[in-house]
Amino acid sequence: MNKTELISKYKHHLTLKNYSENTLRSYLNGLLIFLDFIKVHNIEKVTGSVLESFFYHAKKEMGYSYSMMKQLLASVKFLYQDVLKRNVDFDFNIKMKKPSTVAEV
Repeated sequence: MNKTELISKYKHHLTLKNYSENTLRSYLNGLLIFLDFIKVHNIEKVTGSVLESFFYHAKKEMGYSYSMMKQLLASVKFLYQDVLKRNVDFDFNIKMKKPSTVAEV
């Protein structure tokens, strides 16, 4: 499946599940970031170790925030579980620690 077909199928599934336009845009953004990372891999042959590398790259090298990491996780999880209906040896239930902030007085 090429990139255009995958994006079209992804949008179709988001629309069928009645996701909002904002969620649709956010998930598509996350999908595009993921596809840019794995351009050397076949989407159906991605393993859990590739996914782990992607999330590590997003956090450490791209410097994405907590909320962006949650968005990426949800986007990729939706891709594999709802669109491709494929099990990947990866735990999508990552518990990320939310950064704490101290209130300024």
